[in-house]
Amino acid sequence: MAPRSSTVAKVSGVALAALLAGVLPAGPAHAEGCAGSLCGGVRNEQTKLMSYTIDLGTGPHRCRVWNPDGGDNASGDRILACDQRPLSQDQQEGGYGSGVDVDAFTFPDTGYHVSFNGRGQTYHERGYWTKIKTTQFAVCKKFDAYKTPYCEISGL
Repeated sequence: MAPRSSTVAKVSGVALAALLAGVLPAGPAHAEGCAGSLCGGVRNEQTKLMSYTIDLGTGPHRCRVWNPDGGDNASGDRILACDQRPLSQDQQEGGYGSGVDVDAFTFPDTGYHVSFNGRGQTYHERGYWTKIKTTQFAVCKKFDAYKTPYCEISGL
């Protein structure tokens, strides 16, 4: 008979595999954009008010998006319906296991810089939205060299 710790490890491994495969429930009602437990997310680590949306394509507001297909591909501006929500300093929305999939973000009162997986950076005017994919997470920090928020986006 195998020790109890091996049995627990096997059961935990099966549960983790099921969660990653999307077999287990993904979370709250806003999980329709998540891929299993993978959800796009943003974290605001600086003093400027950030805006985000989980409903790119629907909602009462309009978002001008520079990369409507997501990623670092400037695939042509599009204005899309959205539901704009505020995100203050040291707040996070969405991300792995949250059940909330953030679709895009911006800064309504200042321009900002974006870098995807550490490859270069681009500047975007205030109110100009950046789309992120379900597998991506953006962390926006104060970066003195640019005098504007600097957002590092990681993931595929």
